[in-house]
Amino acid sequence: MKHGLPLITPGVTPLLDPFFRPGVLANRAFRSEADASPRAVPVTLALEQADGSIFHFSTRVFSEEDGRASRNFSYLERLAKFLLWSRGGFKLYVAGSQTLAGQLREHFQKSTTGQFDAALMGERVYERPFELVSAAELPAQRAETTPLGRHWDGCRIGFDLGASDRKVAAVRDGECVFSEELFGIRSHKVTRSGTSNRSWSALGKPPHTCLAWTRLAVARPAFTSITASK
Repeated sequence: MKHGLPLITPGVTPLLDPFFRPGVLANRAFRSEADASPRAVPVTLALEQADGSIFHFSTRVFSEEDGRASRNFSYLERLAKFLLWSRGGFKLYVAGSQTLAGQLREHFQKSTTGQFDAALMGERVYERPFELVSAAELPAQRAETTPLGRHWDGCRIGFDLGASDRKVAAVRDGECVFSEELFGIRSHKVTRSGTSNRSWSALGKPPHTCLAWTRLAVARPAFTSITASK
């Protein structure tokens, strides 16, 4: 069942890794051959998430009569894994090939890597058993959207770890009640001669950042929510 995809030598060979064979080239080669095959079989995967959102992903594989059909499972398994980790979902639908659906189900139930993905996406992330469904027809696509950000109520602290300074700000109900910028990062410069100059900025060293947090904690004890950005 698991025959793998033929690995492709890249056009530029890395000097430090002469045997590097990127998976993306094998993926492109498979899709190119499958699309060119007159007997290619359309297969669609669908992911369902906890809020009811369902996302479709369509591709093509070799027909079972094609001598290259042994590559189908490896290609589809890699695609399913990528979709699970990039999009997420506790239920995976497979339409277009009952054979590949059965092979994927066996993979998630019996193989070490498949069991890991199923347990992570099932019980750990979505808190329900992971499912794989072989479907003649897929449920319709739908996406539930949730606005992110724009929540200005309450008390918040922002901390920016910059390349040359540190910034701290406190906001209450959308109004800034405290802000401070401290320069204390060590700079590193290389001259034309190749020598290195290292110096501290004029306003102090990193411990001043800790002092800013201390002053903020003493002055604004009511702040309970902390967010960070960089």
